[in-house]
Amino acid sequence: EFLIFVDADMTFDKNYLKNLISPLEQDKRIIGTTHDYEIATNIHNKISLLWGEVRVSKNEAGNIKIFKAIRKNKFLELGGFDSKYGYADDQTFWIKYKLKPKVANDTICYHRNPETLDETFKQARWIGASWKTRFKIFSIPLVNIIFLGILLLFFYLIVFIKALQGGKNNKSLSFGFRLKFYYYKFKGYLAGLSRAIFFDENFK
Repeated sequence: EFLIFVDADMTFDKNYLKNLISPLEQDKRIIGTTHDYEIATNIHNKISLLWGEVRVSKNEAGNIKIFKAIRKNKFLELGGFDSKYGYADDQTFWIKYKLKPKVANDTICYHRNPETLDETFKQARWIGASWKTRFKIFSIPLVNIIFLGILLLFFYLIVFIKALQGGKNNKSLSFGFRLKFYYYKFKGYLAGLSRAIFFDENFK
């Protein structure tokens, strides 16, 4: 009756599943739900810490576009997740139909952040590859190439600024370390976006 989506690197509290589907059982008008709090489990790692400890806060939960539970018949009726969105395939119903899930109370989820520079690059590359289908500007011929060129032109400036900003909440990490992290992260974004624009391809 209900479909629940769980990542391989996710764990959750004892009543997570029960609370996640509770709104669906109580109100048939609700299509699906999402959890109200998501935090990283491996913030002991410096790189994971730069990705952020709180992945979804209770204040931001209402803006989440990812369904963690959904009625099976509605999922099939809407055509399921579309793989062309790559990293954002679980946002299919928002991208196509502007549908957002209802936030289910008391649903805490624990997730793992990338822990190495190589993992950071690959994660960012996967995210960047999804931008072409997520953001209309990257789907317009010539315009997307011009915009990509602007990003490349200001690449090092963006990395430098992000490294400075990253020190506000992570003062224990050296500027050089933060600089290296954002270099790999934004290099991954650009690699994924470039691949999608020139080869029309999504990949991990």
